[in-house]
Amino acid sequence: MLGFVTGRLAQLMEDYAAPYSDAPVFNAGDIVACGKTDPEWPGWIWCVSADGRSAWVPVRIIERTDNSPAGRILESYEATGLTAKAGETLVIMAIESGWALAENVPGRRGWIPESCLESRICVF
Repeated sequence: MLGFVTGRLAQLMEDYAAPYSDAPVFNAGDIVACGKTDPEWPGWIWCVSADGRSAWVPVRIIERTDNSPAGRILESYEATGLTAKAGETLVIMAIESGWALAENVPGRRGWIPESCLESRICVF
């Protein structure tokens, strides 16, 4: 963990391609089918929405009862990744379990691994 602060600028150290072309949006209150957690990225779980689209979702925003395969989304979440090129400057909007929600200069917003980023000093 690099200790990014929201509102801080970061520079992308390597190209990153978003894994989904049609990322699902999960709304607060949605019921989802929960799969396995991600061993590479602790804090994330594979979820399938009612419309059949699936993505990794932060574990902390899912309410589950016992070992039920279903869960309820506690806060809205969009699984959009941010495709970006090395050298781009991004504004960090949020941090979640090794991933940063970032926005680039044209205003596109999405998730990118923290490990691809280098922190900058400017704070908004």
